[in-house]
Amino acid sequence: MSKAVSVAQSTDITAVPEWLKGSGLGNENVTSEDVQTPVIKITQQMSPELVEGGPKYVPNAKQGQILNTVTKECVDTIDVVNLYYSREYAIYGNRLKGMQGYFGRTDSLAEAQEIRQGLEGDADNYNIVETGKHVVILLDENGEPTSEAIIAMDGTKLQTSNTWNSNIALTKADRFASVWTLSTIRQSNSKGSWFNYKTDFKGWVDEPLYEHAKGLYEKLAVTSQ
Repeated sequence: MSKAVSVAQSTDITAVPEWLKGSGLGNENVTSEDVQTPVIKITQQMSPELVEGGPKYVPNAKQGQILNTVTKECVDTIDVVNLYYSREYAIYGNRLKGMQGYFGRTDSLAEAQEIRQGLEGDADNYNIVETGKHVVILLDENGEPTSEAIIAMDGTKLQTSNTWNSNIALTKADRFASVWTLSTIRQSNSKGSWFNYKTDFKGWVDEPLYEHAKGLYEKLAVTSQ
């Protein structure tokens, strides 16, 4: 009798054998509310994904790479279509005051300040972090869409976010009409060094990808109102 279970030839969860590709039978009741949207982040020196033996450790991950928090794939570059942008204000515990944790986010600075005032203890125990939030479509090596993802740019990355928005606006086309390559660059100041995003225009989407992106954008625009 042959084995009923085939040994995986790849640790890439998206590398499905051709004979297993289908219509997702069994997932009929799974909606967007039942899945986790990938977050794209840069692995920095103190990232938990680099701590061997830790709960979030990602084997072979290196400092300065781009990480998909769902697939755990770490790469040097990714190609994306930028679907939608919003500016958010997140509230975190001030580590200098001995506080940690995440306490919510909002689209308004005034609302974030109100939330902070209502938290336990002094307001200075919490930091409000301004963040540029980009919802993107991830593309594979053939330029085909794989999933949506969120790229949150705060701190020094907020300037990169603003520059990216400016360059997208210069195209004079829909936000999702262009493809961008994201990589990382090392930056430093008197306090140390870190990695930031670098965004480069790669080209224009084809018509099928444009229609796919437009459909996703229209759903996002409705839910974001």
